[in-house]
Amino acid sequence: MGDNETIRRARVLLEQKMANESSPLARLRGLTRGVSSADAFFSGLIEGAFLLAAADGEMSEDEESTLGETLVKVTGDAFDPSEFVTMITSFDEALQQDGFVGRLNALTTSLPDVAARREVLSFAVLIALCDRHLADTEWKALQQMGDVFGLDATALEGIVAEAKKGLD
Repeated sequence: MGDNETIRRARVLLEQKMANESSPLARLRGLTRGVSSADAFFSGLIEGAFLLAAADGEMSEDEESTLGETLVKVTGDAFDPSEFVTMITSFDEALQQDGFVGRLNALTTSLPDVAARREVLSFAVLIALCDRHLADTEWKALQQMGDVFGLDATALEGIVAEAKKGLD
């Protein structure tokens, strides 16, 4: 399967998750400024995807493109695409200042619901798989994220398997 096909399938999977009304991703469709829980979840999705995708040393062009395009599609008018670069830069600066575990702890605090943290990881895995694999560093980062988020190895393996199955 070509890279473009993998990216297309990742986007389709994300759209299917958003269509499921019980999914925390579905909440983004009604996102409005000033709604702190929605803002925290939105920010958590982006930062979680950034942290995992960048764990191998850089966020690939495919990962960045898919993340940006997905956010625009999901949120519609609530997300200004020009804010994307600013947000990624801000997350990178926070990562440099606080370290990986520090950012994970901050995410855990802002997302006290385990189901929302699991959804952040599912979203992050789909974005990270846009380049068709999880590098060893990305897998280690995912394990750290799972530890801090309160998800065991079985849950993480399930998240990755679900994403890969959808991309096949």
